[in-house]
Amino acid sequence: MTIKELLDNSFKIYHDRQQTIWLFETVFDVKFKNIIPFEDDIPQVDKISFFLTAVGKLKDGIPLERILQQTEFCGLEFLLNNETLVPRHETEGVVDIVKSIYDYDDGFSFLDLGSGSGNIPVSILSQFPNATATAVEISKSACVDIFNNAFIHGIHRRLKIKNKNMFDINENEKFDLIVSNPPYIKTADCNILPVKFFDPLIALDGGKNGLEFYDFIFKNIMENRDDKIPNIILEISPELVSDVLELTERYKINGATIEKDLFKRDRFLVYKNN
Repeated sequence: MTIKELLDNSFKIYHDRQQTIWLFETVFDVKFKNIIPFEDDIPQVDKISFFLTAVGKLKDGIPLERILQQTEFCGLEFLLNNETLVPRHETEGVVDIVKSIYDYDDGFSFLDLGSGSGNIPVSILSQFPNATATAVEISKSACVDIFNNAFIHGIHRRLKIKNKNMFDINENEKFDLIVSNPPYIKTADCNILPVKFFDPLIALDGGKNGLEFYDFIFKNIMENRDDKIPNIILEISPELVSDVLELTERYKINGATIEKDLFKRDRFLVYKNN
């Protein structure tokens, strides 16, 4: 079977050419534009079976990131496993907001709660060479991915990883910034979302009203702060905007604002202490 025949067969199995090509490029470690002159060559035999099986999984609705166990976020490659949420591109807005608060050379410390694959802290540290971070994550296997991703991108010496339940932390250490993309889907809604088949439930379920983690985060911040509240950037559901803002008022985090994601939807709760 030639490269051309393999691709033609795969396009018949799964009709999304873009995703199929991306899969081919990743499996065979080659850019599609570079194979045209060699389309009559024989592809690496040991990879053909994996590729065709993966194409079948795409047809069955399994996300490409889950098949490859990797994804891209803020232009960086990240390893994934079945206990980590697949990062969404709209979450890159967290990093963009950090860039609007701090300059490139600024030295600041931040805490990321519920780090998953480590995509948020690793991306921030990659863009701020003098920053340091602590990542809190309940899953041991996810913590392994956080370290591996941090090591791959050369920022592991500036990242402390804590394998803990977010609700068990009692941080005496003070941070300049708190970031998080916490679970925010209402428990009742988790059962009707297609992502429940591919993302870990613990990364989705925000409790009965979707506010469980926000309530904890705000309470923890106010109980452990000095005179000054740290900067805060939290991803939220557009449906929870008014509820989350009410929580900030309850905890006297005055002046919090809502910023939009790349799809122009209300997505981030932002508090700037300057």
